[in-house]
This record gives sequence, C-alpha cells and structure tokens, in this order.
Amino acid sequence: DNKTGNSATLTPDGMAGVTIDGQDTSLRVPDSSTKVAVDTLLTLETAAAAGYHVESAVMVLKMGGRTLTIDIPLTDGVSLPLPQMPRTETEVIVTYAPGEQTARPYDPAHASDFTAAYHHNSAADQSETHQDGWILATATGSDSFRVVVPVLHNQKDNAHHLFNAGDNDEQPEYTLYWKNNIGQFQVLNNNDVTMANGTLVPNAYSYGGVDYDGYSFDVTVCRDVQSTGTLWGGYTLMEYLANGGSIYITAKGGESGEAESEKTELVILKENKTYKASLYVEDRSSALSNQAVLEDMAGTQTVTESSQPGDYKGDVVNLLVGDKVITTVNPMSGVRVSVTVTTSSGTTPLSPTTAAPNVYEYIMPDEDVDITVSFENEDS
Repeated sequence: DNKTGNSATLTPDGMAGVTIDGQDTSLRVPDSSTKVAVDTLLTLETAAAAGYHVESAVMVLKMGGRTLTIDIPLTDGVSLPLPQMPRTETEVIVTYAPGEQTARPYDPAHASDFTAAYHHNSAADQSETHQDGWILATATGSDSFRVVVPVLHNQKDNAHHLFNAGDNDEQPEYTLYWKNNIGQFQVLNNNDVTMANGTLVPNAYSYGGVDYDGYSFDVTVCRDVQSTGTLWGGYTLMEYLANGGSIYITAKGGESGEAESEKTELVILKENKTYKASLYVEDRSSALSNQAVLEDMAGTQTVTESSQPGDYKGDVVNLLVGDKVITTVNPMSGVRVSVTVTTSSGTTPLSPTTAAPNVYEYIMPDEDVDITVSFENEDS
C-alpha cells in the first residue's frame, strides 16, 4: 500500500522472522530459498499506521493449479490461533485499508490483565483458542441465545483501551460469524439468524473509576425453509457447536473507529436439560442372536438389547442437547441391518461411520428421539 507503518512479520517456529513494511517491494517472506517444515507453527504479527487498519489476513495454499484461501484471525494484531505450515506452497497475504479499526467486543472477566483470578487454560477458560476477552453467551433454546457485550477493547502502544459497547449516540453495529471446517469465516446474515431486542446495559463494567455501558441482544437461528433442519446441513446451533464449531462476533462504528473490528470468540454453553433416546429393535430375520447397543459418548449410560421375535422397545438414555448418542449393531451372518431416527420432523435413515461399519452416531436435538434398529435376512 506504499504506507510506512503498515507492516507484517511472519515467523516460523524456531526460525528468524521476516518483516515487510508498506513501502517494501519484497514479495516473499522468507525468500524462495528458505524452506519451512510441514506443521511448523507460524506466527503473524501486524502493525497499522495511524488512520489505517488490517482489512484481512489470509493464508493462500497452492495445490496442483488450484488455490485455497484460509482466514487468519487476529487478536491485537497477532494471529490466534497460530496457523501451521501446510504440505504445499503457501503465501500469507495481509491487506490494509484506510480507516481506524473499531475496538473489538470484549469481556474483562475473561482476561487476566483485568481479572487477576482468571487464568488461561483453567476450568474457567472456555475459549477454544484461549483468547483474551472471549464472551460467554447464554443459551435460551436449542437454536437461540442471548449475548451481552460488556465493553469494546483494543491494545495500542502496549496499553489497554476500553470503550462503551452500548452508546445511545454512536451505537456500534454487531455482526456474527461461523467458521467452517477449513477455517473460512462465514457471515451469519438475516437469512441465517435474527438479532433482536438490542438494549443498552448501563454500567456493565467499571475500571479505573470509569463506568462503561454494555450492550445485549437476542439471537435466533432461522429455520431453513427447504429442509426440516436448520443451518449447516440440518444441524441446530447447539449441534453445530457440539461438533467443534465456533461463533465469532465483531463490532463496527462508535467512538473507537469506523472499520470493522477483529473477531472475538463467542462461547455458547449447552442447555442443561436432558432428553431421552429410546432404542427399538425390529427383528424379521431367522436369527435370534442379533444385538443392538445404545450408549452415550462417554459410555456411562448403556442399553443393550438382544433381538426377540417381533418388535422390542429398549430402555432410554438421558442426554443433553448436542450430546452424541451411539448405536452399535452386532448382526449374525446373513442378516441385513438398517437404522433410523425418528423425531417430531419425521423418520430419517442413519448411515454407519466410516471408521466402523457397525456403528451409527447421532447428535441429540432438543426433543426425545426414537432410534430403531431393523434386522432382516439378506435374501428377503
């Protein structure tokens, strides 16, 4: 961008880092003769000149004539989580744009610099990346939650700066994102979620004799009108998070800046309400030693049913929303198996896992479910 002060430093673990400034004409960091071992941790550190901000930071993978672009999220200008060197030629591209960046959503209760009793990697740290200031949302249903942003925060010149998250005169705009399985961020737009009941929270946080106003709002995931599920291939929000998904939040506008902020992780804990999974066995085969086992992921709740003539209803396993229920079938030779799950939306066939052809997994929704295992002779 030809602007001194806009700089990026890329440092492979165990190697010297290389910095490119806005006026530097270099195109490679490091140069083409330097090789980085696969899976080496890479740290990206950025700095922005006054009146500028990092618009994006991405890793571009080149694979046999194709390219794959992966976002690199930044926290206070530094990559978090740390990317790793892929098994292919890779470029890291940092793009700058004019405009001061808005301070990011922040909860000082989840940062040791503000809360001495808080420690990263402790039981209190629910952030997947152990990010300073991550925000804890409250689940209000299997597809809804409430967000309270206590303050906005940035770190410049080695100093912390706090701003109002709620402001009747200059209210920042908040945007939610989800991250897919290859690390790309996707905006949750009006077709995905509704954000309602935005409310200023007076005196949400006090520091250094200054009171800061927060902001709260409710989020509901919109139903996909083309299917009986919700977002992400039929998963509900709780199911998505249980499978390792992450929700992120940004701020834009207000007293701290005009450009969109860095992303802050938004943690949503499971609803503390259990539902039951009932096991049904239907045996139409000529063998009477077929077996089905229903259990939770930890194996602490197990129901085993050996087949009998006709139908048989097993006991139940109590599970939280988002928990995984596992069905293992052990048919006799010459017996064909099918497994289905029935909810209020109807009956759906389940497919076995790729790792084990006799194991079927299902993520528990916010209702009771029936899992039916059917045994039939293969020649029927």
